[in-house]
Amino acid sequence: MDHTTLNKALFSQRFSELLQASSETTYSLADKLCLSAATISRYANGLMTPKMTTVRAMASIFGVNPAWLSGNSSDKFLTTEPAPTPADPLAAEFAALFSRLSEEQQEFVLAALRGMNDRKD
Repeated sequence: MDHTTLNKALFSQRFSELLQASSETTYSLADKLCLSAATISRYANGLMTPKMTTVRAMASIFGVNPAWLSGNSSDKFLTTEPAPTPADPLAAEFAALFSRLSEEQQEFVLAALRGMNDRKD
């Protein structure tokens, strides 16, 4: 269960800034997140709030801390693990698809990936 709260105003402001500073457009981001461009625009304008799974996928695409993007008083960048960069389309696609899964499905995928990683000798 995700206990991160979303500050709608700060999320909208930070998301808009990231969108403007990146090479992403509402259309390219919508495609990566499997959402409509109109939905992305509504997020940027503060008219809608995304699910936390979507916020995590967005944070992954932009390489920022999901808690910071949510509007919390957190460091902008994660220091413990490198995030996929927007230049890595495979990682961005995976993050977008993964974010659309239920929590149970996400756990299943993670277990499968861990199993594959253990066998890669």
